[in-house]
Amino acid sequence: MKKHIVNFFLVIISCSAPLILAEYVFKKSLFDLNNQSMAKYRRPPLYAAEWDSDYWKLLQQWKVLDLKDNAHPLLGWVKWNVWQKNLFHKDLQQLNGRRPVLLYGDSYAQHLDTSQTMRNLFEKDTAFNNTYKFINYGTGGYGTDQIHTLFTHTFCKTEKPIVIFSFLTLDLERSILNFRDGLKPSVYVNTDGNLAFDKSMISQGTDRYLRKHPPEIKSYLWRKFLFSDVNFLPDFITHYCTGETAARKKIIDLNTKILQDVIEKLQAAQTDYIFLIFDAPADYNTDDKTNWRMQFIQDFFKQNNVKHLYARDMIPYQLNIKDSATFYKYFVVNDGHPTNLYYSYIINKIKSVIAYKEYTSFNANNQNDIKEIRTCYPTYKQERDSVKSKLVQDPNAINEIKLMAQEKNITYDKSLNDLVEYLIWNQNEEYKQSLKHD
Repeated sequence: MKKHIVNFFLVIISCSAPLILAEYVFKKSLFDLNNQSMAKYRRPPLYAAEWDSDYWKLLQQWKVLDLKDNAHPLLGWVKWNVWQKNLFHKDLQQLNGRRPVLLYGDSYAQHLDTSQTMRNLFEKDTAFNNTYKFINYGTGGYGTDQIHTLFTHTFCKTEKPIVIFSFLTLDLERSILNFRDGLKPSVYVNTDGNLAFDKSMISQGTDRYLRKHPPEIKSYLWRKFLFSDVNFLPDFITHYCTGETAARKKIIDLNTKILQDVIEKLQAAQTDYIFLIFDAPADYNTDDKTNWRMQFIQDFFKQNNVKHLYARDMIPYQLNIKDSATFYKYFVVNDGHPTNLYYSYIINKIKSVIAYKEYTSFNANNQNDIKEIRTCYPTYKQERDSVKSKLVQDPNAINEIKLMAQEKNITYDKSLNDLVEYLIWNQNEEYKQSLKHD
């Protein structure tokens, strides 16, 4: 009997020892950046999916991307025209009494008015532009968690906005990451069933964070097999082994809370709104019944009875990715973002929705029912009034304002307002410098 047991363990050792040695040699070569023969294997998709923070950590460790290091404590990163300290958008300076239309989302939203051609669809439409000011908070790389956070801290800082809360189907997956284009706060559902935030990683800086929290992949050879074309395992086993099964549940639970919280805040502040959902090119490879992301989105909006739009419904053709000649008129080849033609249909639909009030609207007479939301303060007007009040009480500042008005041949009020905007922006620059890590 003892002989059989010894033989059994000898077989186990003899089988596992080569595998352990192979894994050791492969991993050591993989992370030796001077070993150019391994360069072709330093591609994160070989070992992880984009919903996994390990994917993005590998991008940084293998120097594939130079990720952001001056992380914003609330959002991870903020685009250039959003002031980092108070998160005001620079275009708020151009409101001039018009009603703001606030768009939130990721790069699909951000690129909507990137080109002058697209901006002209808003700005040269006098019927729209005389009444409304389109302000785009869309930020590349955001997941629904960051979109929600930026929305929470900005949507009610202007008077009577119309909110368009947009997201890409893939943004659902980004919400569970704590590392992507750089460090970002981790959002999760706590034991009480509420949304919670962990910002502890932000102060560490990217390099120190990665030293303390390297990729959690145990075997790179095993992962390489799981993500390869030669993987013969059934899908449900592959999904379990890669962590996708557990990740999907986490994604659905977290995004249910995120979207419900967005709705609750909008209704509490009695803010007019509508949701906009963008499809990624990958969504055109499958139908809605087999697309778990789209299935979740459709079920959520049906159960919550919320007005929403699908970007694909605004396109006059039913796109098929196999019809590349037509498909890539609407999506940029090898990029995945929409073209100007695609965006032109979206913009025209947005203007139509606003003109015909096809969004969720609240009675303006019920202002007494509006609940106070802590993150709404200070509003843009309060911030400006506070800075202006300090200036007009300072004799030295008054003299400086008068001098600037004479030199620039402008009115005193114009000179005062210019200085207010400059000081708010200067505070932002100082704050941005304070976020840099050693």
